[in-house]
Amino acid sequence: MKEKLPIEQQRALLVENPDIAPSKLFAAEMKSTKTTIPFVKGNEIEYAKLITWISPDLEKYAWIIFILVTIFIIAAVSNGANLTDGIDGLAAGTSAIIVLTLGIFAWVSGNIIFSEYLNIMYIPRVEEITIYIAAFVGALIGFLWYNTYPAQVFMGDTGSLTIGGIIAVIAMRCVKNG
Repeated sequence: MKEKLPIEQQRALLVENPDIAPSKLFAAEMKSTKTTIPFVKGNEIEYAKLITWISPDLEKYAWIIFILVTIFIIAAVSNGANLTDGIDGLAAGTSAIIVLTLGIFAWVSGNIIFSEYLNIMYIPRVEEITIYIAAFVGALIGFLWYNTYPAQVFMGDTGSLTIGGIIAVIAMRCVKNG
């Protein structure tokens, strides 16, 4: 089935002909899902080939572009945390929730039993990050305790930029890249 049929016609074909494998009918949808959700188990996209539309020779220089993208992501998340920071501890509270969520993702992805059960990609050597994340969340909650009224400790730009950088690095480390 090379031509693209509307989803209703594909379902009707499945009902009429139970011998047709659903993977043959829904191949285009599955392919588009793999390009939009890179965390899917069995994802084998070579991201270096994403820039070959410019020139086929650029594939060997893709690492330069990815380094620039990584620097941009870390700077953007750090500045986002800095903009969120105020005297009320908003950056620490929201960052604790974000880092705790990333910690759950890292723990589930690093556990082969849970990753098989939930059908998500197993990421080896990510278990140590969960320990770091737990300590980091504890430090953020401890900071919030001393930042309540009357505040005794203030974070400042150094603290908020560091929190944003840590969040960006944890998020990039919790994704399997090849």
